[in-house]
Amino acid sequence: MPNRVKMTIDLYKGGWFNIPSENQRVKETGIMIFLFQEGKVKELWCENSVAAILYELGALTKNAHTIY
Repeated sequence: MPNRVKMTIDLYKGGWFNIPSENQRVKETGIMIFLFQEGKVKELWCENSVAAILYELGALTKNAHTIY
């Protein structure tokens, strides 16, 4: 059963892909999918929007991808 992850606001303090810290707030969104078996979580898949975070940090420019 899919469950959209609530948006969280994080304070970036550096250390990710050598992107300098500017103590800026970034949004993180994603989706989590749980597989239950006998009332317990058997598997969990999680996906977040890394590209959106990189864009907010200025490390990725808009329309930087190529469509083939």
